[in-house]
Amino acid sequence: VSVTTMSGRVMLLRRAGHFGAVAAGLLFGSMAILGMRWPIEIALGQSIDSRNLIVLAAGAFGGPWTAAVCALAVIAYRIVTAAPDILNSIAAITAAALLGTALYLRWWRRARIGGPGEFLAMGLVLAGISQPWNIIIGGLDQHTALQLLTPLAIYYPIGFLILAMLLSNEQRQKLAVEALRRSEERFRDIAEAASDWV
Repeated sequence: VSVTTMSGRVMLLRRAGHFGAVAAGLLFGSMAILGMRWPIEIALGQSIDSRNLIVLAAGAFGGPWTAAVCALAVIAYRIVTAAPDILNSIAAITAAALLGTALYLRWWRRARIGGPGEFLAMGLVLAGISQPWNIIIGGLDQHTALQLLTPLAIYYPIGFLILAMLLSNEQRQKLAVEALRRSEERFRDIAEAASDWV
């Protein structure tokens, strides 16, 4: 419910330039912090939360400024709460923000948002780039890391698919309404010009 409420705000804020992007980043950051407050336990002592998914969505749907602000808000929260795995959290959050920004730039160049297949693929990529930081920086042994990879490979693609479908549907509706408004203006201009001829 909060994601759909937020998605309308994000699309409005994106039109407000850098200030809007910063505000959208703070909205996404707040959602990621809430997601960290209620993690999903997948194994004894091991849990996952939605922070990386939301940071990815911030970059993909809000752009670089939104991703940066969201990532900084989440990292600041991790620092303030003295998280034990702060370095690998920073690495994974930064990777999610960069991946989301790359996706945003890809969509911007194509002038259209991706579909469900691309959303699932990005969720898998996110799982793939998030897990190595637990081994490299976090000191997690490879066996435990491989056990965590399976739930991540399920949770991240499905989670990003759901989140992206909610955000993209809202954005597509707004784009359709805007296209309809422009079309009506053109039709009105043509009708007025035709009446001048008569």
